[in-house]
Amino acid sequence: MNPKLLASFKVVLFLALVYPPIFMHLETLPLRVWDEARLAISAHEMLQNNNYLIPHYEGNPDMWGTKPPLVIWTQALFYKLFGLGELAVRLPSALAAFFTALIIMLFSVKYFKSYWLGLISVLILITSYGYINNHAVRTGDLDAPLAFFTTLYCLSFFLFIELKERKYLHLFFLGLTLAILTKSVQGILFVPALAIYLLIGKRFLNVVKNKWFYIDLLLCITVVLGYYLSREHYNPGFLEAVWKNELGGRYLSALEGHGYPFMFYYDQLTTSKYAEWFLLVPCGIIAGFVIKDEKLKRITIFSSLMIVSYWLIISISETKCEWYDVPLYPFLSMTGAITIHYVFSLLTEAADSKRIAGFYLIPFLFLVIVFFKPYQKIIDKVYFPKENNNEINEMRISYLLKEAVQSKRSIKNHFVCYAGHNAHLSFYLILLNKKDQHVGFKDWRFLMPDDIVIASQDKVKDYIEKNYLFEETNKYFNVKTYKIKGARIGIIGYQEVPEHKKTIYLKAFNGKYLGATEAMNHLVLADKDKASRLTILEKRVCKIVSDEGLFFSADLGQQNEITASRKIANDWETFTMIELDNNFVAFKAFNGKYWGIDTKSLQLSANSDTIGVQEKFRVINSSGAR
Repeated sequence: MNPKLLASFKVVLFLALVYPPIFMHLETLPLRVWDEARLAISAHEMLQNNNYLIPHYEGNPDMWGTKPPLVIWTQALFYKLFGLGELAVRLPSALAAFFTALIIMLFSVKYFKSYWLGLISVLILITSYGYINNHAVRTGDLDAPLAFFTTLYCLSFFLFIELKERKYLHLFFLGLTLAILTKSVQGILFVPALAIYLLIGKRFLNVVKNKWFYIDLLLCITVVLGYYLSREHYNPGFLEAVWKNELGGRYLSALEGHGYPFMFYYDQLTTSKYAEWFLLVPCGIIAGFVIKDEKLKRITIFSSLMIVSYWLIISISETKCEWYDVPLYPFLSMTGAITIHYVFSLLTEAADSKRIAGFYLIPFLFLVIVFFKPYQKIIDKVYFPKENNNEINEMRISYLLKEAVQSKRSIKNHFVCYAGHNAHLSFYLILLNKKDQHVGFKDWRFLMPDDIVIASQDKVKDYIEKNYLFEETNKYFNVKTYKIKGARIGIIGYQEVPEHKKTIYLKAFNGKYLGATEAMNHLVLADKDKASRLTILEKRVCKIVSDEGLFFSADLGQQNEITASRKIANDWETFTMIELDNNFVAFKAFNGKYWGIDTKSLQLSANSDTIGVQEKFRVINSSGAR
């Protein structure tokens, strides 16, 4: 075959195989509840406030998602190019996955002079169930871009060591810098394995004697420190939040319920996320050492170090999120490809020796047999994307809002009643209100006659049906639409109780007053000698407003810390005030926990199951009366 024609065929084959698992029906599923939706909203707010240094969420600096904003910048760019929507949110992840596949292919062609080893590695990667997945390639999260940059800098480092070409050192530091700007400390987790590889190969001195190593290292540190210090300057308390969320806090303690056993990631890979290919990894390691090919042996040692080192680091961490293993997949796939490529090469050599036309098809028939079923399974997954059975009811309301955005139904002038974190719904409300649909959130406990409300959660629907006279105007699976006619007889409705404002001061067990700090997203501390004025809005439950006009909230902290940070009050800004003896009160948050003061940090948080000394607060009126 003509060499140019053959090269063109190989490019087309690569693109044809890679495109569907990564890009097909990318915008079908609604935004996911947590990280993806928050990133999407932060990117939108970035375009609104033109603050490209500090990502915001609901108008405040985001101190929960403390990662650098590289992905948010990219999403904001795609909003400008393609408009606000799921596609723009998810394109950074999809493009990162495509370029990861391309890097693996180019690496194979460059180092091994083998197109087929590269293609086999890529096919394993794009048929890995845990890689072509939510919170990885198929959603707008940080993990697929992180995997792209870590793969870039690891393979560039390997080529620099092996080929001694300076351009690969520059690519290594470029990839490392972008990995850190994508997901902070997780971007450097392969660096210990790279150092071990240097020591094993006795090439450490060769690297540290290279002047460009120090020049590039200095540039990397300058860019990274420049971002973090600039953010701290304009957003005081940011570095403290980074420490709690990403460094000591996340690694040394299990945050947000993500505490799992040491073997969590191994079990995930072997039972579901990489089950079809996992046995190829040890086989590939053995083959890499047995086959008499020095280059193959080196990449086997290198990939094995990357896999084992990274796996150990994330497995030792107390906080284990299931998507932390995404950067492993490129190296797992390259290692697993060694065995399949070895069999492919043997069949190719046998076909060459026979010199019979039909025999040349046998190696390719072998690849078709190996990959047909896994590839078909992945195509089914992306062509007919389905919700997890555990999440389907939770996501129904998102589908309803998505249909409204697509003008398939009208919910103009409706309210959404939703308990808990609602970023995934807020995104669609933004889209709807850009179309002048006037859809907003409303607390289901304080509905008014003629309100038309949408609810999907059982406890919210139960409350509405028990406490209001209503007409059910629509039902979409578990999502109901109600037209409120009034409160039931004997039940105090919101409209029957006028809002009562009272200025108070709250003194904690240590004799100090509660007040909001300027740092850490206006964290509330019991450390004030001078009384800080608070306004309490009393109904059946209460909302508390700081002197700066911001509502107390239990929603933003990693450990349910109370912050004075919200401009709008919802369920997490609503507290039950319990009157105790001797003019003491206690407060219960939406999570069912009582307010309490930490004796060391003096932080106010909603973590207590019972009312003790630290959960009691003395009410002092604005006049000074107790």
